[in-house]
Amino acid sequence: MAPTPLSGATSYPLTVENCGTEVTFDRAPERILLTGSAQVPYLDDLGVVDRIISRAGVFPEGYFSDELQQQVESVPLLTDRVDASGHLKISSETIIDEEPDLLLGIPDGVDRAVLKSAGINAIDEPAMCNESSEKPNPSFEKIYERMRFYGEIFDRNDEAQAAVEALQADVAAALEGLPDLKGQTVAVLWPEAGAGTFYAYGRQSMSFVQTEALGLTNVYDDVDERVFESTLEALLGRDPDILVLLYDGRDPQVPLDAIKQIPGANDLAAVREGRIMTQLFNFSEPPTPLSIEGLHKIAEFVAQ
Repeated sequence: MAPTPLSGATSYPLTVENCGTEVTFDRAPERILLTGSAQVPYLDDLGVVDRIISRAGVFPEGYFSDELQQQVESVPLLTDRVDASGHLKISSETIIDEEPDLLLGIPDGVDRAVLKSAGINAIDEPAMCNESSEKPNPSFEKIYERMRFYGEIFDRNDEAQAAVEALQADVAAALEGLPDLKGQTVAVLWPEAGAGTFYAYGRQSMSFVQTEALGLTNVYDDVDERVFESTLEALLGRDPDILVLLYDGRDPQVPLDAIKQIPGANDLAAVREGRIMTQLFNFSEPPTPLSIEGLHKIAEFVAQ
């Protein structure tokens, strides 16, 4: 039975749980510091994008409509410095100096307690939680729950429920009319440029949920982790028919070159047959409305 949709006004103070920590809002947030593209669709559907006062990270073209992209790009950018794994590099002090009342996305090295002492609430996506040992168990339903979660925080409950219904219809549309993919195998990877290594996405990733929904068999379906470092030798033993390469948006050629430059990669069936697609990271990870758009993109690729 579906949960009863929230409606009407949020009652403050509101306490929510995030990454094993209780976060209390005395009122709806009005000054948001954003650390990536993933949460933008939630904010857009709820009509609160104009509350973003600063942003940090990489915001590549391709995620949003031209109008929304322009709106995001009009927000001052603090830094787009990321490491080889795509993790944002920013200090707690830099965040505090901006005086937000909400940080969306908690970068590595940023202390939630330090922010709280400065009057700043912080919310991370469950799949990205570093503080919690609980498995994320991603699903499309978790995306709907997350929309309602943000709807309650921002006192936009009715807008959230309308967005959920639209997302449910969008998932159904992505899965309609697909060819029979039974027996086709796939691996979703993040190759590191110049490193000769890559990370693979297992059962606890939204990438797994996407490919499973399409009827593909993920070759890492026996790994109950979100993401982990793997080797070409291990991948050759599983030899997927299709590779989905995630990247941060700077250049889709980078992940292609990175995987092909690993010695022995040409022995992979997907490389030999050219069955490789690149996917902007947030179209797969973490679970957000962008993952549903990413589902459409993978569906279009495998249907070719």
